[in-house]
Amino acid sequence: GWPVLAQVTGSSAWKADINIRKRNADFIVESNLLGLSSSLPEPFNKTANTAMPFRMERSAPDATREQFKISLGKEARALLVQRSDSNGSYWERGVLALGDGELRLPEKGMNVQVTLPRVDGDAWKTALSMPAAPPSKTVAESSGSGLALGQVSIKTPSMRAFGREFNQVDVALRPREGGW
Repeated sequence: GWPVLAQVTGSSAWKADINIRKRNADFIVESNLLGLSSSLPEPFNKTANTAMPFRMERSAPDATREQFKISLGKEARALLVQRSDSNGSYWERGVLALGDGELRLPEKGMNVQVTLPRVDGDAWKTALSMPAAPPSKTVAESSGSGLALGQVSIKTPSMRAFGREFNQVDVALRPREGGW
């Protein structure tokens, strides 16, 4: 599952615009997220009576690809590309920008760009932690449909991580065999 979803409660009204052409449907889903509360760390912490505009747009640039553009206020934007072929559908590449990060798709995998006034890495580690599970292959590993993390870039004047405060952080992290 997604541990972050356990920290979002409530319900919210939404609207959708669906455009059907031949065997393809493009859509836009929008909501102000009033009625949802989140105990996630900043910038996603919100009360149920606080609006935060949400928009998800799905389009199909061609017969083999779907593109998803997602925005959550000024706090987050994402662009994801899913490809379909004779073996099924799989996530090809994507980018998530928190704050002022630029939405530039990588050649493959998923990049995360964080450009915020403050980042609390310790709070995010707690929010994203899940109970230990027995060792096994995940669905993404076994099916090949997962989106491998390619790079995490963080640029912030203030960051908390590992129980310490850091100033003027500008770092790019890439996974390597056995770690980062």
